[in-house]
Amino acid sequence: MSPTRARFPGTGHEVCLVTTRPSERQAHAVDHGLRVALVGYGYWGPNLARCISASNRVSLAAICDHSVDRRESARVAHPASLVAADVESVLNDPNIDALVVATPPETHATLACLAMQHGKHVFIEKPFARSSLEAAAAIAATERHDRVVMVDHTYVYSPALVAIQELVVDRKLGALRSYRSSRLNCFAPSHNTTVLWDLAVHDLSIVDALMGTPPLSLAATATRNRNDQSGSSAELNLAYPDSAFAKIDVSWVAHEKSRAIVLGFERHTVVWDDLKTESRVQLFDIGNDIGNQNGSQNANHNGNGQAIEHARSRDAGIENIAVSSSEPLTIAIEHFVDCVTIGTPCRTDASSGRRIVDLLEAAERSIERHGSVVHVAAKEAAA
Repeated sequence: MSPTRARFPGTGHEVCLVTTRPSERQAHAVDHGLRVALVGYGYWGPNLARCISASNRVSLAAICDHSVDRRESARVAHPASLVAADVESVLNDPNIDALVVATPPETHATLACLAMQHGKHVFIEKPFARSSLEAAAAIAATERHDRVVMVDHTYVYSPALVAIQELVVDRKLGALRSYRSSRLNCFAPSHNTTVLWDLAVHDLSIVDALMGTPPLSLAATATRNRNDQSGSSAELNLAYPDSAFAKIDVSWVAHEKSRAIVLGFERHTVVWDDLKTESRVQLFDIGNDIGNQNGSQNANHNGNGQAIEHARSRDAGIENIAVSSSEPLTIAIEHFVDCVTIGTPCRTDASSGRRIVDLLEAAERSIERHGSVVHVAAKEAAA
């Protein structure tokens, strides 16, 4: 088959599109450790490289980045890894088992498809794709090439979330009735994105893991500052079956950083403050009224703090829940290795990645329609 060439969006680099027939999942990945190539050494890439290098089950065989400065930083930090300007060499290297993708979001789906065409498994930074059409194409590639694709929704692998999920079972908390979060930053990222795709994506992945069912509908609004076309703050309200709801506040222009989540279950309430080093997860001995005290439509950025103070004013019993100090990204990488080498079902596979992309697109449509409700469950059922 004669090779064709393709240019990655936003990078200026061309790569060879020779499709190779993937072998069965590489046996040497089990015998000698998974060999991966990291593509992208910008904001998130160094964190991935650090966690990969710390594992004795995976080796960082190569790092690719188009920036001369970032390649030099990679060489200094990881002298044992091959450092290259583009991905063609690693795509064609049969000893590379997987690509770890940490490039701009508009390249994610393209790189994932290329990697699978060359027989590689894929660990990909969020978001999975920039559109549902891109996500659908990547999912089709996973089925066609029988490769593992895992989306790095890091919070799904947080020990705090694992502790909460264990509480649901062990303490019989009942169904999740409300989810309210404030995910606020004091600055915007340097790369081209929006506050939805940068911050709200995290909460949507957490809600997806906890609710276990897609929302029926959502409504979203955004606040724009001067010279701000995409919106620096946004509010999402998601409606679920049986009157359950999720309310998500995200912002790049808050006066202080916040990572607070209040989960209202039928019989207890859980507060998860990810900025705390101690008492990160607390169990309140009251039910859903704390999470729902202001209603899904009337809350604001201070709603979580008000909800917590409301619980304390009622003399509710509070229990601090033990949470492991393990780094979520390390757990995610180890999970990816398990998925590739022993066939462990992936908790954030391509299908879950597409669900989040679908919700982000629905939120954008709602914002364009000035906060009108967008029905999403029918689309999920048809997918």
